[in-house]
Amino acid sequence: MNFAALKTYRTQLEEVLRIEVERLAQRLREAETRCARLEAEAEEKARAYAQGTRSGITAREALDHYDMLEGVARAIRHAKRAAAALREEWERKRQELVDAARERRKVELLDQRDQRRRRRAAAQQEQRLTDEVAARRLPK
Repeated sequence: MNFAALKTYRTQLEEVLRIEVERLAQRLREAETRCARLEAEAEEKARAYAQGTRSGITAREALDHYDMLEGVARAIRHAKRAAAALREEWERKRQELVDAARERRKVELLDQRDQRRRRRAAAQQEQRLTDEVAARRLPK
């Protein structure tokens, strides 16, 4: 069996998966950063609302603050769902990478075994030829 083509394919597949895992990791980091930024923004707006209520605000201003805080809360929920989906996709793709690396290693081991078997067969063939030549030269 020709293991060279199979090893090349497995190596290329592993490299493609490695690139995809890194791309997903970058997107996940960006999503987590966005979540943290939105949460910090929500905390700041909540503090501003609390400060405004202490100094006295109108009912209309209170409703506007409430609507704005609800919008930020929705954005946070959406960002967290997106980050969770990215994390799941990253974990799935990372497992595919681990599996691909394992398969590549199996092919490498099979290739090594095949090479050893071929070397043994060649050595045995050489020994048979040597024995045959020696048998012809020796007088009977």
